[in-house]
Formats: sequence, structure tokens, C-alpha cells
Amino acid sequence: MRFFTILCYFFAAIALITGASDLIQGLASQRAFGATLTDAGFADPMVDNVFRFFSGLWFGVGVMFILFVRDLNRYKPAMIALLGMVILGGLGRILSIWQYGLPDHSMGVTLIFLGLLAEVIISPIMLWWLASWYRTSG
Repeated sequence: MRFFTILCYFFAAIALITGASDLIQGLASQRAFGATLTDAGFADPMVDNVFRFFSGLWFGVGVMFILFVRDLNRYKPAMIALLGMVILGGLGRILSIWQYGLPDHSMGVTLIFLGLLAEVIISPIMLWWLASWYRTSG
């Protein structure tokens, strides 16, 4: 379970860093990754408000990874739900790619595929790993 714990702290660090950055900078934080909104689009109060709201939730995911991994016996159901939320987010990315394609900016494409790797490949493996560990450890 040591590697599982390391993965959880790694996921937490990503969520905490990117969540905090997006909370502070708002939608404008996505310019560096190739978002192609107009200046008015980046400054749209509704879009920025929703983006910061979800950035706060993403930051909270990082906090929950840290909390839950410290006592997996106590927080097993919560960790399962958290991993399920991450997987669901990855499915949302796939839906977005299907509907709108990928960005033109190579950094954006890279980050999307790294996110998908974590969300729809690594997270399901972690979910299976957690379930297997609890079956064998009682």
C-alpha cells in the first residue's frame, strides 16, 4: 500500500496546486495552456464564477486525498467515492473531446492527455487496488 499512498499524495499535490492557482487567477489561468477565448470571454463574470467554483471543488479533492489516505481503514468508502469522482471527471473530458475536439495548443493537448491518464487509467487501477487490498486484509 506504500505506492498507493504515494500516488494519493501525488494526486493531492496536483489538485492543491492547480486548484489554488485556478482559484486565484480564475479563467485567465488557462491562457498559458492554449485556451482561445477572447478577452471578453476570459473576463465573462458567469464563466469565471463557475470556473472558480469548480477550482475550489478541485482544491477540495486534494484535501480529501490527504485526509483519506492517512486512515484508509476509516475512510475506505470515502476514498472509493473520491476515486469514482475522479474517474467521472475523466469521462467528462472524453465527452468534451468527442463534442469539441482537442485544443490547438500542444501544452493543452499534453495536459488533457496527462489528466486522462490519471483519471481513466490510473484511478480505476487504484480503485481495484484498494478493493483488492481490503479483500485480502479483511
